[in-house]
Amino acid sequence: MDPRRAGSGAPPPGARPVRRLEPVHLVAVDAHAADVAGRGGVAHRDRCGPGPRHHRGRSRTDPARPRRLRRPGRAPAGGPGPLFRRRRVGSPRNVGLPRVRGERPRRGDDGPDRGRCGRTAFRHPVGGTVTDPALSSRQTKTVDDVLRRFEATFPPPGDEKRHFHGVYYRNTVAVKDDLEAGLFVDPAWLEPWDVVFANLYLDALEAWSRGERPSLPWQVAFEAADDPAISPLVHVLIGLNAHLNYDLPQALLAVVTDEEFTDAALIRRRYRDFKHIDDIVVRRVKEEDLELQRVEEPGDRTLFDRMMTPLNRLASKRFLQEARYKVWRNAIELSKARRLGPEAYAARLRELEELCRAKVADLTRPGKVLVRLGMEGYGVLLGPPTATGLGNPAAWPADVLRAFDRFKTCEYATVTRRGTPVCHPLTPYVGEDGRTLAVSCGLTSPAKAERARRNPKVCLLYSNPTGSGILDPPVVVVYGTAAVRDRDLQRNTDRYIRWSLHKVPAPWRGIPRSWMRRLDWYWSRIWIEVTPERILWWPGGRLDDPPLRWEGPAGTTRPESDPPPAGRQPPAWREAGPDWPARAARVARDFPPPVVTVMDPDGWPVPFRAVSCTADSEGFGLRMPAGRPVATVGPGCITFQRHDPDFRDYENAIYTGEVNAGGDAVAFTVERALPDISLTGSWVKRARGFVSNARLVRGRVAMEAARRGQPPPKIRIPRYW
Repeated sequence: MDPRRAGSGAPPPGARPVRRLEPVHLVAVDAHAADVAGRGGVAHRDRCGPGPRHHRGRSRTDPARPRRLRRPGRAPAGGPGPLFRRRRVGSPRNVGLPRVRGERPRRGDDGPDRGRCGRTAFRHPVGGTVTDPALSSRQTKTVDDVLRRFEATFPPPGDEKRHFHGVYYRNTVAVKDDLEAGLFVDPAWLEPWDVVFANLYLDALEAWSRGERPSLPWQVAFEAADDPAISPLVHVLIGLNAHLNYDLPQALLAVVTDEEFTDAALIRRRYRDFKHIDDIVVRRVKEEDLELQRVEEPGDRTLFDRMMTPLNRLASKRFLQEARYKVWRNAIELSKARRLGPEAYAARLRELEELCRAKVADLTRPGKVLVRLGMEGYGVLLGPPTATGLGNPAAWPADVLRAFDRFKTCEYATVTRRGTPVCHPLTPYVGEDGRTLAVSCGLTSPAKAERARRNPKVCLLYSNPTGSGILDPPVVVVYGTAAVRDRDLQRNTDRYIRWSLHKVPAPWRGIPRSWMRRLDWYWSRIWIEVTPERILWWPGGRLDDPPLRWEGPAGTTRPESDPPPAGRQPPAWREAGPDWPARAARVARDFPPPVVTVMDPDGWPVPFRAVSCTADSEGFGLRMPAGRPVATVGPGCITFQRHDPDFRDYENAIYTGEVNAGGDAVAFTVERALPDISLTGSWVKRARGFVSNARLVRGRVAMEAARRGQPPPKIRIPRYW
């Protein structure tokens, strides 16, 4: 039989003579690798039969329609195709992308089992399997060992996983060359890291080959190898995305200790080596793209794709920059979780795994993948810690975790020197240790923090689920002890920028970073961390029912606040308008029912949401729910707040006064309207409001920082968020 042909007999009339080509020679590391190489030849054909691509020339997009075969060296449509393609042979680097295109199995194919070259719906592809125990991940210690393991596990011809495998192999060779040339700052650290990184992928590949389930991102990536509509370029992007976003942070944590993550000089050296790896990948983008073009089928790249090729190569550098930043941020977040214990680390890693799975799955969708990556980003970023994401170390009730993790606003109640409760809407977070709840106030408006420093009894109310995505949200009241954190203003500011841009990113979309950096009065922050002492909650928000209760365990640690700043606290920089009745009528009519805050007998300022509200000449008439936890009487505060789901528009109105008892119907007499910050209307109007506020507080950041013996914090807006 002529090895160039899939069947027997003469070629069809008019067929172009097929040039005789040599078979592709793969580097045979062991007996299995030699068998892999043989799968591209006649023995494999005789054993398994011709694949539909060779025999019928099916279209990538429509398997029922014959593909138009026009590439030189291929038979006309409908005729048998060649077994081999021309390629350079001799260097192990050419192992990366074998030119043989065998049967590409499809998920869910019915029909008889085709042995080693095919499978039914859930059977994993048979790739290389390391038979030598010396090539396991536990025994792979050097880059040379990694390269041998790559060669031993090379996917067979026709397996679409070979595209990423080949690209990764050749890039590892390039890393080895630069190591030997002394181009890394710290090769003693770089090589173990590169080995750990590669082994994470190779372990996943071998697990899949054995029929086991690897991590979620790799499951999606390996399943995508069954999809005939995905081009080799996209297969490479899928594998690279899973490996960078999920495996790389873990590899960094394997060779960088938690203490080393706090050593800025050491991390800068590590980061330079990390960046040099990206430089190697960027350096090879053009060559790898040409390699991929040689194995692509007609139609894999449209005319638009070919026109965009130069831009796509340039975009690769941007993708790697973004991924590098996000990988380091994720590694730092995982390191923080690792300090809290194995449960917190495992929970945080599961969160990263799910983010990466979703990103890899998005790459498998039809459409222009590179365009979508340019718009949506290549990497993933762990957000602020959540109680669920840290494994709920404080053992809070499961029903309240959704509110703690996902609500965009809460009501934060404190007590003034005169014993009057004051309640402000703030954006809530879970503390870094997962045992506290955290809110913040501006450095230029420290009154919210100073009240908590004087009297640490505070309450938080989670009652407005707008934008949370929770369908049946509970209402939660937290009685807690506050600790004010302003000892390190730079760390506070960096933390707030990262967390707020992740939780409420929409208001900042499209605003230049240079403009955002000018808003030092907004970004400079004081944090208030609240340790829950008691939690009351109403499942499903049924406020007429009695609440469920959780009490903090005995012996709960209550951290102390940082020392108060020196000097006199400055007055408020903004005053409420004098015509409060006119605005009160509008907010009572247009806003959701307000939150009423009163003092309980134990000295806690307890906020609770009313059922309805009307305005009158002296204040407001309110109807309170039957399940409220405290009698609504005495000095009080009434807080109106509304915001749209993405927080582009929000408005507050806050009044203090006296609450007069009257059963479920109570009257609130207004004594004073408090200043607030509201941003409503068009983008231009909101921007004008920020600019006017900046004028009012000019110089206050430096003054407040000086009171704490610190320089003004730098506003460092990340490039990617």
